[in-house]
Amino acid sequence: MRLLSQSIGKPPIFMEKILSKWWKVCIISKLLAIIYICIIIQPEYNEHTMVSENALLPALVTERFSYYQRILTFLNGFHNERNISDYINKQLLAYGIMTQKMRFTVTLPGFNQSGTNIIGVVRASRSSSTEAMLVAVSITKTNLEALAVVLALATYCREQIYWARDIQFIFVDKSLVGLTAYLAQYHEHHHSFLQSDKLHFHSGAIVGAFAVKAKGSVFDTINIEHNMVNGLLPNLDLINLMAKLADKFGLNPEVFNHGYQESWWDLAETTSKAMLSQAFNEKEGLHSIFGPYGIQAVTIHVKNAMEGHASLTDLGRICEGALRSLNNILEKFHQSYFLYIMTDIRHFLSVAYYMPALGLILFPLLILALRNWFSLKEFSFPNSFVLLHVIGIVQYCIIRNVAVSQFYHTYMVMLSFSAFIPWYLLFPL
Repeated sequence: MRLLSQSIGKPPIFMEKILSKWWKVCIISKLLAIIYICIIIQPEYNEHTMVSENALLPALVTERFSYYQRILTFLNGFHNERNISDYINKQLLAYGIMTQKMRFTVTLPGFNQSGTNIIGVVRASRSSSTEAMLVAVSITKTNLEALAVVLALATYCREQIYWARDIQFIFVDKSLVGLTAYLAQYHEHHHSFLQSDKLHFHSGAIVGAFAVKAKGSVFDTINIEHNMVNGLLPNLDLINLMAKLADKFGLNPEVFNHGYQESWWDLAETTSKAMLSQAFNEKEGLHSIFGPYGIQAVTIHVKNAMEGHASLTDLGRICEGALRSLNNILEKFHQSYFLYIMTDIRHFLSVAYYMPALGLILFPLLILALRNWFSLKEFSFPNSFVLLHVIGIVQYCIIRNVAVSQFYHTYMVMLSFSAFIPWYLLFPL
């Protein structure tokens, strides 16, 4: 504090002037932050997405997956079989794929759950099993189309000879719980509340992963879900790879259920969704649990927004294209950004763009702290101190509950700007 005080213990003159008008400084700082954010979310003031890792070669190969009849056969099998997991395991074995049933049990106070994951591994024919790629799909009645596509894709990959990395196909039971059990066992990360079978085979470091969700047999849109636990984000190249593949097959790529935005309000809506979901929505999809293990992952969710023209075969080819790119990458993802905010599917804010706004938002806290420090004569807790903390806790709880509820899409912009309300002016310390 030497630079902020004189030898007699008083603050310098410039600091006294700033602190004497502290409320004006705080308001100006918040207004500048809002204006800055409103400007940088526009496409002409931020960055255009691009693939930084040239080795990915996105959408350049000719995808040859064409097992539509096999997909239909698997779909019929899912409808006729009572136990879908057993049917998947039987089909993987029939096509010569290494298979294991992994049983797991979670025991927590008030929460007990058990299930069985089906694991299929296609070994690399051009190298040793030191690295792997991973495809995950949830075993649910509402996701049968995705299950059939991934199962058919596994049989197709078994027939190819150009794989340089193992491919792990994980048919996940009980959603995130089942995938957590698999990843914990794979990385020998033991939990006292989680018991599971040991894996019979291992494939080394996982360079990339994606999960598949589908509803219906025709679609025109692919939503790329990417938020992970604790606010982690996958490397931006993985999102751009999926967007390139969607473009190749004539699909509309989206993030947060929004594609390319033209109006400012749409940009603000998408940006608000990006910030709130990163802060509060930790369970966006199967990909969310990969972050703590240092694995870059997304979920591709195909759906029919208007008039679908793409088929389940196209979904299989998109997955094949993603695997071909991951197969070709020379090392783990590192070229592109890990800290960013998507304003739409084609544009993003890097950390260098949004840090000034964060600094302007936090600057009033520094001013208030200095004001209290220099005016401190004796230790005391004003009533407003407690009140402001109560307001902050209530505001946090409201935003968190709404961010993961059905009202999320309606109130996200209002919730984002609620963080700028200067409560300290209404209840000064």
